Amino acid sequence: MIRDWSIARRLFLAHSVFIVALAASVGTALFIDARDRGYAETESRMLSVATAIAENPLVLEASGTPDPSALLQPYALSVTQKAGLDFITIMAPDRTRWTHPTESEIGRPYIGTIAPALAGTPFTEVTTGTLGPSVRAVVPVVDAQGAVRAHVAAGVKTSNLSIALTARLPAVLGLALALLVAGAIVTSLIGRYLRRVTLGWGPEQLAQLFVYYDSVLHSVREGLVLVDLKGDLVLYNDQAAELLGIPSRPANPRGGAAAPTLGELELPAGLGDLLAVAAPCRMRSTSPAPGCSSSASSPHSRHR
Repeated sequence: MIRDWSIARRLFLAHSVFIVALAASVGTALFIDARDRGYAETESRMLSVATAIAENPLVLEASGTPDPSALLQPYALSVTQKAGLDFITIMAPDRTRWTHPTESEIGRPYIGTIAPALAGTPFTEVTTGTLGPSVRAVVPVVDAQGAVRAHVAAGVKTSNLSIALTARLPAVLGLALALLVAGAIVTSLIGRYLRRVTLGWGPEQLAQLFVYYDSVLHSVREGLVLVDLKGDLVLYNDQAAELLGIPSRPANPRGGAAAPTLGELELPAGLGDLLAVAAPCRMRSTSPAPGCSSSASSPHSRHR
C-alpha cells in the first residue's frame, strides 16, 4: 500500500509521472509546431513555383492559341517532375484545364477555388481535388492590360507532406527521450538523497516517531538540552526551559518561534561555557561542576 511507501519512493513516482507527462506534452507541441511550419513552408514554395510559371511568357502566349494544351502540357509535366510536385494545372479563366498529370482530366473543369485569382490575387489553400487532398497555390496569368488570361495551380498531396513530416519524428522523439532520461536521473538522485536523510521511512512513520519522541521529551523530569556543534540550541524540554528561564517549546513547532541561541540566554558563566564546549558531557545536578564525565552521544549533538 502507498501508506507503507517511503517519502523517496513516493517522490520518485510523482516525479516520474510528471516527467513522462512533460515529455509527452513537449513532444506533442514540437510535432504540432513542425507540422504547422511544414504546411506554411509548403504553401510558400507552391506560391513561388506557381508565380514563376505564371510569369513565363510561354504561358501567356499559349493562352491565346486555339490549342493551349499542345504547348503547355509538356512544359507543365517537365516542371512538375523537376520541382518534385504532384501537379501543375494551367487553366482558362472559366476553369477549363489545359494541363493535368492525368491526360483524361484535360478539358474538364478545375476543382478548387479560383475567385481570388479571378480578381488578380494569388492565394494558397488546402483542398481536395482529383488527386486527393493537397496543399496548392493559385496564381493568375495577367496580360499587359491587366486582364486575367489564365490561372496556374501548383500543389503537392497532403499524404506526401505527411511523409515528409513523419521524417522529422525521430528528432522530436529523440528530444522527448533526452528530456525523459534527464528527468529520470534527477529523480533518482533526489530519491537517493531522501532515502538517506529519512532512513527510508514514510511520512506517516516519521510523524508517529516525532509524536513519540516529543511526548518522551516533555515527560522526563530532568532538564534536557540539545546543542549542536556550532553552539546553537536546537532542542530542549519544559524542565530545561523552566531552569534556564526561556520560553517553553510549543507542542507543534510549525510556525513557532525559533529556539534562542546560547548568546541570547542569560546563563551563568560556568553553565554557558559548559554548553559551548565541544566535548560530550552529562550533568548530574542542577549546578554544573568544574568537570564532567564522558558519555555516549550523537556525533551531531550533545546531551546536557
